Amino acid sequence: LLGLTRGTTAAHLARATLEGIAFQVADVVRAMEKDARRRITEVRVDGGAAASDLLMQIQADLLGVRVERPRNVETTAVGA
Repeated sequence: LLGLTRGTTAAHLARATLEGIAFQVADVVRAMEKDARRRITEVRVDGGAAASDLLMQIQADLLGVRVERPRNVETTAVGA
């Protein structure tokens, strides 16, 4: 971690973690678009992290696409 000061709070670290996740996903999506030679128009998400409204908003903003979340975000855990 770089740039920490005495003013850095747990909230700053949590936000940075969410942004890190979103940027990594955006990198993967961009690589998939390049390989497929197609623009992705929506992303469907599930899993525990998908329960975070903030993470999903950051993801949508970075990708510029709609992020679809099922009612039950644990669909993978139930075998879907």
